[in-house]
Amino acid sequence: NLNQVASKRFRTLITRFTPNDYLAGIWGVFLSLLTAGNTVLTPCITAGFESVHAINFRKAIQIVLWSRVGACFFIYLAGINIKLLVLIMMGIAGISFAINKPKRYANLASSVFNLGLVLFGIQLIKGSTRGLVEYPWFQTIVEYTQLYPETALLAGVLFLLASQSLFGSLVVTLSFIDSGVFDIQQAIFFTYGIYLGE
Repeated sequence: NLNQVASKRFRTLITRFTPNDYLAGIWGVFLSLLTAGNTVLTPCITAGFESVHAINFRKAIQIVLWSRVGACFFIYLAGINIKLLVLIMMGIAGISFAINKPKRYANLASSVFNLGLVLFGIQLIKGSTRGLVEYPWFQTIVEYTQLYPETALLAGVLFLLASQSLFGSLVVTLSFIDSGVFDIQQAIFFTYGIYLGE
């Protein structure tokens, strides 16, 4: 599917439909949704467009900045229980892709299936973090961060380095808030640590 993004036709579309910074921002949101919120891939694709002079540097910066807004879409979805909807979406897209019908929508079916996998993974991450509360060692860490909230900053950095996923880390933070593990102050320090580690 990324071949479609890098195609000459897509470059022509980006050149034609980014006459100003506002539309470049909209392209950033769209590109982020297309790459499933990948914070590394979107800047790389944008740098490629800038290097072949499809867009100028200023528009490239706008695309990268606004891609973060599009990536937040996946974080918002983590707060909603959409597991059944995701499974149905993956099933329909997977069947369509497997039987290759309709042929003209094979790339779309593949993209929808991949998006479904990302959303399903987010739901699994959200569900699995609730089990951590039962472990005594985890309770000790949480109590320590309640006494010294600044340690949540270090925990956020270490968690991001271990998981290598910004949005996975943010989903875990939301799950911790949802299950009552973190209060708002701890969550803010943990989130700062995540962004510091990035």
